[in-house]
Amino acid sequence: ANAQAGVASDRPVALHIVGDDRWADIVDGLRDAQSLTDAVDARVVGFVDDLDAFLSTMDIAMLPVVVGGTGISSKIFKCIETGTPFVSTLEGNRGFACGPECRETFFVRDVHELFGRAMRILGSQAAYDAACDLLVGIGESLSQRNLATNALLIEQLRRASAPA
Repeated sequence: ANAQAGVASDRPVALHIVGDDRWADIVDGLRDAQSLTDAVDARVVGFVDDLDAFLSTMDIAMLPVVVGGTGISSKIFKCIETGTPFVSTLEGNRGFACGPECRETFFVRDVHELFGRAMRILGSQAAYDAACDLLVGIGESLSQRNLATNALLIEQLRRASAPA
């Protein structure tokens, strides 16, 4: 979703849907259920060549993970890497350790709640800033854990290759 943070009601919302064509049917279903109004410019853009570049132009990403996988949705990592706040379903939270504030900000129980949660984040500058700050904290925490894991692996490799 692309809207100016804090003034979503003053500017039309553009919803760019990345992925295969089945999302066009979902957009039509949301329009029929009046979850999307005509004021929302919703379009399926298909697959994009550079997801990082695409995400960096968005104010928020909605990640409707509906099928259980084996781990965290890689799209969540892409959002964290690009600093793009996101809203995902709980299925997207598999393997992603985050506290209550993170879950309450970024995750919803049902795919039909995605748009409403995204608009609540975009609807107030304070809510948007808090989501961005939380995202930065998550990114820093993941970086620290990655550094610690890498240091541990290097130490284990060093010990394994040392003469007995």
